[in-house]
Amino acid sequence: MKRITQIVCMLLLVSMILAIPAFAEERASSFFSAHSCYLWEISDSEFQVCFNVTAVDAMDILGASEIKVQRSTDRSNWETVATYNDVYGYDRSYYSDEVTYSSATSGYYYRARVTFYAKKGNGIAEYVAYTSSI
Repeated sequence: MKRITQIVCMLLLVSMILAIPAFAEERASSFFSAHSCYLWEISDSEFQVCFNVTAVDAMDILGASEIKVQRSTDRSNWETVATYNDVYGYDRSYYSDEVTYSSATSGYYYRARVTFYAKKGNGIAEYVAYTSSI
């Protein structure tokens, strides 16, 4: 009987430990209420990656953890040509910003891969979105 009680207690403990990350992930996935990203062409060789993100509540950190500028000759196979990290603000529920890419070359299509990021307490949420290509 003592052995069965130990096994049941161990199973309960393990199930409680495994439930904590699932709860944190579920909570984190509800951090964003809106987000968007797009490219703004400045010249033949320069464009901006613009984005904005709205959270459901004030976040400790809100913005983009990573922005990758990618290029392609066929709009199917993309290669990363620039990466911008940690473009965000603190203690806010809305954040908007842009980064400028100045090495565009004719003959290529360009797009950006934006990883939206929100952190509040121990919860973290990320969401990846792509701009349209230019």
